[in-house]
Amino acid sequence: TSGLATNQSLSRITADNVANAMTPGFVRREGVVISTGLGGSIVGEVRREVDVALIRMARLENAKMSEQQAVYEGLRDYTVYFGNPGDGISPADKFTAFNSSLTTLVNMPASTGAQTDVVNRASDLALSIRETSNALAGLRADVDMEIRYEVSDLNEALYEMASLNNKMRDFRQGTIETAEFADRMDEVLDKISGIVDIRLTETSDGLINIYTTGGAALLEGDQVQDITYSAGDGKLFAGTQEITPGIDGVRGVEHGSLAGLSQLKADI
Repeated sequence: TSGLATNQSLSRITADNVANAMTPGFVRREGVVISTGLGGSIVGEVRREVDVALIRMARLENAKMSEQQAVYEGLRDYTVYFGNPGDGISPADKFTAFNSSLTTLVNMPASTGAQTDVVNRASDLALSIRETSNALAGLRADVDMEIRYEVSDLNEALYEMASLNNKMRDFRQGTIETAEFADRMDEVLDKISGIVDIRLTETSDGLINIYTTGGAALLEGDQVQDITYSAGDGKLFAGTQEITPGIDGVRGVEHGSLAGLSQLKADI
């Protein structure tokens, strides 16, 4: 009987592995067979085949990619607003055209055409500066809004992880159900790692604690440190601990979409 039950358990594990081979977030399982004595055996544990070091590296690279993506999208919008040198519409080109018209006027002070051209070029330059100023203000507002969205998504994910930690206490370690539940936890952690780079610790009962790479706590057990953002000075906090990227002495984040957006805010 124990042999039949063992084979059924192993068959279920194999079937799950095959059926979910292409499922995002699914981790292959392995059944560990142990002897019960008197020739019997059971599946004593279901292990997830996880390379912890590889996952850690993948999440760090995910954070770096998300950071660069945020910067790229911001610079793309910047280019749309302000153009490129040589395109004839950028403020720099407008200034060059105005300066050139002044040179022409110096050489031809009596020329009505040169005088008119200076006036027109000056008007174009003034308009370009006004439009640039308005666009820059709009771009700053867009970056602030994106930061708020990311902070909201991060808090939502942290609270989901807190809820998952609480539910994990109801599972017996080493079961198929626990492995399935751990897959869901990994999905949420992957999402978090795209927003901020993280460091994890795991308790003996499977609960996940989350910290910034600088060491500031984001989640410990079911206790979430709410992430807040101050638009005025661009500072980010986890609870009362500042985690603003790029600040000396701050136990903050280094990568992720929030780091990229914070860089844009500082540079614009």
